[in-house]
Amino acid sequence: MTGFQSTCTLQPSISSVEHLQYLPAEDKVSISSIRANVVRKSDYKALGSGQLVKTGWMTKWRTRIEGNVADARYRRAAYEATQRNSAAVLSEEYRAHLTGQPVDVSESQVVKNRVYRQDNLRFNPQFSKPEYGLNRRDTWAVRFSRWAHHANGVTELGAAPTGMLLKISKILFTPNRDDKALGSQLRAFAALGAVAALVSQFSAAVFATGGARAVKETAVIFAAELRAIFFSFSAVSAISALCSLTFGTASVLTASRAKLSNALTTLVQAGKDKHIHRIHLLLDDVKGKPGAITLLAKAMRKKIGPEYLADDRSPILLQRLLEAVQSPANAETAKAKIKEIIGSYLTEKAADGSTPGEFLDLETDKGELLKRENHFLVLTNLVEHAAIDAPASPRFKDLRHRIEAGAGHARSATLKGSSSMLNALGFERAGRSAAYLGTDDYIKQRDRDKSN
Repeated sequence: MTGFQSTCTLQPSISSVEHLQYLPAEDKVSISSIRANVVRKSDYKALGSGQLVKTGWMTKWRTRIEGNVADARYRRAAYEATQRNSAAVLSEEYRAHLTGQPVDVSESQVVKNRVYRQDNLRFNPQFSKPEYGLNRRDTWAVRFSRWAHHANGVTELGAAPTGMLLKISKILFTPNRDDKALGSQLRAFAALGAVAALVSQFSAAVFATGGARAVKETAVIFAAELRAIFFSFSAVSAISALCSLTFGTASVLTASRAKLSNALTTLVQAGKDKHIHRIHLLLDDVKGKPGAITLLAKAMRKKIGPEYLADDRSPILLQRLLEAVQSPANAETAKAKIKEIIGSYLTEKAADGSTPGEFLDLETDKGELLKRENHFLVLTNLVEHAAIDAPASPRFKDLRHRIEAGAGHARSATLKGSSSMLNALGFERAGRSAAYLGTDDYIKQRDRDKSN
């Protein structure tokens, strides 16, 4: 079976979808970025000159927290959705190869179940374009899913209003400070109590008791106002969460799971080709390097159960794939073998490939099939990840991002207006300073200082 190739049938190729096909030469990924991601996921960090040290507990703790913020979850959902699409296609191709019956990916229920998942509908920008051939029901399913995303943004905002206010104040007053630095976080924490107390005291002095008694009653007023704010934000979060759930449910019920269009089929196949190409890059890079293989195995086995590990505690999937790239004549032969092994791992009863043709049942073995698919995602997460690929797309943005962008525009407009006014009044030096504070050069100064 070393000559395994795709036996799925595609609709006739048309020029309108040629730009969707994956071309390895146009993939901007670098093997160095993939290496760095493997090192990070294996709980090490590079010091330079090939030296590695174990990651400290504080870094692990911060990574865990930062990895669960909304932005990270949105991006993870987006790229994992395409990885699940690839797993479905590889499974169908392998079954078809062993049974000798071609499969039409556009009609495959296994593939369609993955393509019409909420994470795929919500974060894939192509679904909103008419050229991708979605019918009326599926177009509405995409809209409902996007509305659920925006409602979830309101929920996130209502659940943590203080964090949002701190973010806005940082954008307005200290945009060139690293908000991940310990000093910035301590300043933000210290500012919370001071700001809250001053606001409570000011409101008491102006609207209630006068300055003398305001100092004494600040604590009482502060507590009362906090309770009111807390319950009001809780109500907003609850309502928006209900809206998000409703829109998400409407999207699921509306989706028709119709036959995939030629454009969508090509898009799914392109995603699969990208993942296979990048996996081959990684495997070819670690081939013959025991230390690199050890790191790769460590990065993978954290999320793979012990029953799927070999005697040396390396994942069985990784062992099989490394054997596949040891001596192939060329890259295409190696990629074909990689497809075969992944298809076998995703579909057959024995993870080590000892039961060729004995497939897991799509109905009774759903739990096992999902485990194997998640193992495939552990591997693809090493080659397609937020730490590797391009910055976040606008499709990930919700209400909080729009508020942050508005704060940035407000700051720029204010500084620009102040500069013009100061120049008109004859304060040219102050005008130049105000203009400089609104430039990208000022905002990026800290990054230049850190690199020097």
